[in-house]
Amino acid sequence: MTHSGDCSRPARDDAEAMTARDFELLDETEATELLCSRFRTLTDVGYDCTHALVLAVYPQFELDGAEELLASGSSEIAARLLIQRAA
Repeated sequence: MTHSGDCSRPARDDAEAMTARDFELLDETEATELLCSRFRTLTDVGYDCTHALVLAVYPQFELDGAEELLASGSSEIAARLLIQRAA
């Protein structure tokens, strides 16, 4: 049985952009699923866990292009660029 905080569930395939306001309207289960999915996506393309976690909590940050940025540099540099874009 899956519980809140369990990131072992399969990722959702939602590519819709989300605002911080949209995120605030999610219930605990939906928020957990979203954050876990984003974290998994980022670690799957090669971000280290620390940078993936920081990026996963930016709901307004689109994951498209994360892999491309990582290919041209380190996880830390790519994470900083993505955070600047989201700001």
